[in-house]
Amino acid sequence: MRENKSVPIWVITDGIIGHLNQLKGLVAALEQQISVEVHWIEVKSRWQSLSAVRGSFAQLPKPDWVMGAGSATQLAVVYAARRAQAKSIILMKPGIPIGLFDLCVVPRHDRVSPRHNVIETIGVLNRVIPSDSHDATQGLILIGGPCENYIWDRARIVNQIEQVLTRPGIHWRIATSRRTDEALLNELASRFARVPLIQPHEVDGNWLPEQLAKAGEVWASEDSVSMVFEALTSGTLVGLLRLDPKAHKRRCRIVTEMQRLVDDAWVQTIDNSYAKMSNLSFAQLWESRRVADLICRSLLMQ
Repeated sequence: MRENKSVPIWVITDGIIGHLNQLKGLVAALEQQISVEVHWIEVKSRWQSLSAVRGSFAQLPKPDWVMGAGSATQLAVVYAARRAQAKSIILMKPGIPIGLFDLCVVPRHDRVSPRHNVIETIGVLNRVIPSDSHDATQGLILIGGPCENYIWDRARIVNQIEQVLTRPGIHWRIATSRRTDEALLNELASRFARVPLIQPHEVDGNWLPEQLAKAGEVWASEDSVSMVFEALTSGTLVGLLRLDPKAHKRRCRIVTEMQRLVDDAWVQTIDNSYAKMSNLSFAQLWESRRVADLICRSLLMQ
């Protein structure tokens, strides 16, 4: 591997926001450590991805590394890497044999057995950068909505929000998601009329990372897995608005991971926050940076 020249990287994306944010977070972290020349290739489906990648060989410099996230990118990553004699990196538990990739970046909740080519992460990667500018007087409450893993209990969520809002000396805002149901939106607007309510259509994709960089305290509903890990990455204090898992989901990987965050004191809950929150150190979980460092150590030495 050439150490004094930019590393050409093909990043294959299916355009899904969650997958895109993982790739953007890793690329940004790599750019802080080494010189890279990044080329983005968007694909629409698993099979269309192969034709898109074939066409890219005539248009783009040959890559040293090829990375992707999402099922639609797996075959394209393997194909492009083998054709270019490049290293392949996939950000997920792949649905095809793990041995086909040089490196697999897999969240621990996906429960992959330890292997030489697996990097386990706490949560999925994201593009949030830890901040040292958190304001203890600013608080943010993040609300999700009905999902497959949890019983969406509006009354319980509202009750917990009410308790959070009693914390003194903090100016709170509530941000909802595309999953937030109309009934809860109406109740939040009427019951907490003095608290600013931000909806997704009112802000752009940079709003949340910017707010996380400023907020001294963040509470997120338990179903909002990505937002919980983004908040943890920002370095702010994080609390979890609890929900009960559906009966058939009590042992599922996401529910287990959220409980593990509570048990390991990465996040607080209404039940224990008042006793512990003031003594809790700012837990920092910058997995994109850690993974970038491991990738550079692994692939640049080969």
